[in-house]
Formats: sequence, structure tokens, C-alpha cells
Amino acid sequence: MNARLAALAALLSAPLAMAGDLAGPEFTTGGLAAAVVQRGDANTVTAGQSGRELQLAASQRGRHNQASVTQQGSSNTVELRQNGNDNDATVIQAGAGNSAAIDQQGSFNSARVEQYGHDAGARVTQTGNGKRAIVIQH
Repeated sequence: MNARLAALAALLSAPLAMAGDLAGPEFTTGGLAAAVVQRGDANTVTAGQSGRELQLAASQRGRHNQASVTQQGSSNTVELRQNGNDNDATVIQAGAGNSAAIDQQGSFNSARVEQYGHDAGARVTQTGNGKRAIVIQH
């Protein structure tokens, strides 16, 4: 796992590890990397990555949180953090040099980021309950 992804995974998991969380899997294959930390019940992270130097760091704490990531291209990065219940996050990236971050603190929040092209960046922060966000960049 490269240094940036290791740092992201450590940052995402640090508060959880203090609470006795179990670290999830870390995968590195052909320049594709993913780190997942989960605590709670019925949390899911679904990821599909094709290309090179794609990175995903995800942390879920609570119950019934869902995250879906699809990345194609090269040098794209996704950071996801969900603390609460029934949150939903989706990231779709195609191109090169894109970065997306979604931080959900609360319950019943929904965020979707779609980025197509090169060097796009998006950060969504949701604090509270019932927030909705959609970011689409071409």
C-alpha cells in the first residue's frame, strides 16, 4: 500500500481504533488500493476500480451505512467517512487526477459525487440528519 493511502487509512481509523474497532481489509493490486475500516452492523462498501494508481479509503461507524465507489482511469482518490446510521454515499470517477471526499456525521444523509475528466476535486461534509448533496463535474 502506498504512503498516501496508508496515511488516509490511519487517519480514518484512528478515532475508531480507540473505541475498539476492527480494521477491515486492505487491498493493493496492480496500482489499485483500498482500505476499509468498519464498526457497527450491516455497513457495506462496494467498490469497482479499473485503471492505475486508484485509491480508496473508507471508514464506517454505526449501522446500515452504505458506500459505493466506481473509479476508472488513473491517479484518482476517494476518501469516505460515515459516522451514524442509514447514511448513503456514492462516488463515480472517470478520468485522471480526480479526488473526492465525503464526510457524513449524523443519520439519514445522502451524498453523490460524479466526476468525469481530469483534475476535478469535490468535498462534501454533512453534519446532522437528513442532508442531501449531489455534485456532478465534467
